Amino acid sequence: MAIRRLERLQRMLAQVGSAEPSPNLESLERRTGNREGPVLDTRRIGARRLEVEFALESLDVLRKEKEVDVDQGFALEAIVMPYYRPVVDVSENRMKTEQLTTKWDHLAADELRAQIEQCFLSVGRINVPGLPSLPYAGTGFLVGTDLLMTNRHVAEIFAQGLGIHQLDFRSGQSAMVDFYHENGRTQSERFDVDRVMMIHPYWDMALLKVRGVASLRKPLALSVIDPADLVEREVLVIGYPGYDPWGDAEFQRIQDRIFRSTYYVKRMQPGILRARQPVESFHRQVRAVTHDSSTLGGNSGSVVVLLPKPGENAGQEGLQVIGLHFAGEYLVANYAVPSSDMALDSRIVDAGVKFTGRVQAHERYRPIWREVDIPEVRNPPPAQLPSSAPLSTGPERASTTTITTAGWIVPIEISVTIGQPVPGATSTATVDVRPAPVEGVFASKPPIATSALPYPFSAASLAEADFDWRTALSLALASRLAYESPQAVRATAEDMWQLHKCQFIEANDTQCYVAETPQAILVSFRGTESVGDWLADLNVAGRVRPYGVVHRGFLGAFQAVEQQLLAVLEASPHQSLLLTGHSLGGALATVAAAEWQQRFNVRWIMTYGQPAVGKGGFEQFMQRYARNFFRFVNDDDVVTRVPPTYRHVGQLIHFDTAGNLPAGAETPVSHRAERMLTAAEFDRMRAALLQQRAQRRAVGMESLETPVVEGLLPSLSDHRMDAYITKIAAHISTVRAAVQGRS
Repeated sequence: MAIRRLERLQRMLAQVGSAEPSPNLESLERRTGNREGPVLDTRRIGARRLEVEFALESLDVLRKEKEVDVDQGFALEAIVMPYYRPVVDVSENRMKTEQLTTKWDHLAADELRAQIEQCFLSVGRINVPGLPSLPYAGTGFLVGTDLLMTNRHVAEIFAQGLGIHQLDFRSGQSAMVDFYHENGRTQSERFDVDRVMMIHPYWDMALLKVRGVASLRKPLALSVIDPADLVEREVLVIGYPGYDPWGDAEFQRIQDRIFRSTYYVKRMQPGILRARQPVESFHRQVRAVTHDSSTLGGNSGSVVVLLPKPGENAGQEGLQVIGLHFAGEYLVANYAVPSSDMALDSRIVDAGVKFTGRVQAHERYRPIWREVDIPEVRNPPPAQLPSSAPLSTGPERASTTTITTAGWIVPIEISVTIGQPVPGATSTATVDVRPAPVEGVFASKPPIATSALPYPFSAASLAEADFDWRTALSLALASRLAYESPQAVRATAEDMWQLHKCQFIEANDTQCYVAETPQAILVSFRGTESVGDWLADLNVAGRVRPYGVVHRGFLGAFQAVEQQLLAVLEASPHQSLLLTGHSLGGALATVAAAEWQQRFNVRWIMTYGQPAVGKGGFEQFMQRYARNFFRFVNDDDVVTRVPPTYRHVGQLIHFDTAGNLPAGAETPVSHRAERMLTAAEFDRMRAALLQQRAQRRAVGMESLETPVVEGLLPSLSDHRMDAYITKIAAHISTVRAAVQGRS
């Protein structure tokens, strides 16, 4: 089990089980035994009991606040988590009560069960006939007369436009909704989507007009209650979880256990409503309501239904919708558009969406709608909701800041800004590093204010003889700059960073730049901007060199610019050389170090999120750089785990999810063994990416940088250069604060 997932699992179990009774042997056996189907082999029964007993022992270890090992983690994830957060089949619009765990038995009570099953009738699967290779686009549910609500990122698979005007289907595409597609049911009940009514410019929400929905399928009513007043209440997610192809073989086994190896069918997934959290969605930061049900890709567009308290009656309107599920981060949180916030948008109310209680729609969303309603305004900056209309009145608002930015701005993937505190704020600055967990992972590139970092680029740090975090940050910024245009690179390097003789070099698809200080020469290689496409096309072919086997593609990319680089570098042969790059750029920096080991005095090699480069004798050969090669890895960055059979070199500095580093050393080098993807895992990833690319091109989306399916490569978010810059900068701040505290 990956370290990251084990940590997440422990946190999630502590959360879901903190105020709930522990399962016992009988309750877990019920989950894994005969209720899942007939078990005729007594040896299997005995094996299951041993497995369940081990899971209970592991849970006891966790409850005593002790660390669990990998085997215990697997037992907890595959047996105990499904007890707290089960996945229940829907068959003939009835819940399979035998799949409920003892914790959720109360859902089978007659009155509540009838109300839940009434909701099943209103939830359907959105299919796109023009894309036969796509199983389905996502989930949707009725919210008005013949009116279906789903996610914007689901609708954009087959629709185009934004707002309520000039919306249409993509060329050659159509959509329909199937209100059945249940496990074991072959019949369907499909209705055509007549037109696209709304693609919301702020929330990940869309409205579709569906022709001729039967009267028994009643629209669900959206709650206007602030979700801050409903935290810790029970909820249900109803939708169509789909198979997640990512993760190692162990994850696939756990996924199959929880979902019983059946996907793409209607399911009910109970959980608990949690507090709002900020999350990136379509280039904006929104405050989504969260829940902890067990979801997968395909649940995009699912309804999040609020369950009544014990002894409480749901009322004549039935169960209320509290949110529209739009994304999930495994063992972390699921994100939903709050229904109460939708009630504040007069455009949504006027569209015919059904709400319970008094709707007080007003014009708080007017600045957002103005972006799409006024045709003469082209490409306006994303408007944010006015601070006078806060997204939440809950206690979490106390730590928000009024954001201001200053200084040089370059396009990068998230904002790092310093703010002035509002009254009652507990922090004077915020560094927001949470990307969208699913949709928007690839495409989001708002600016970064480098003046907000604890230290700016430091030309002097390039001359350091010993490892220095300012050097690491400066080379990270230099790696980021390589993605810019030649004009921006030269202007930044020479005018702002006070470097000299900056030259941008380009040949074929390889780009880099060279710049000088009096003591050193910096070479920064550009990585790939289309990581999904690059991974889809990556192969494992190698080429033999005198120092070992090196990846053929990386070597060829370096050789394309080598002669131009040599013409520049040999004009200043006595200066030390610094090599850096992010992603593919880091691989090229590594190849350069190998090729030039007898030609130049290489002072530092620092790379960020690089793939492995060599094998055979390459690892031993690169030991000559053991003291001055540092390779930074952010959490679970998938790019650092490819290609299979290749080995990494250099000293590893590995940030975990929270930005922590290995303790106990001044230079916190990690000595853990890294696990590369196996050939089978790599092939499965490439096949899935190639399929995704074919689907996107079928709807006019050329690049994998525009995701449409929830759950696509979540660990790619860890690869973004902004995450590396932010975590290095945060570490510098921590070190500086510690030094000041001791003085």
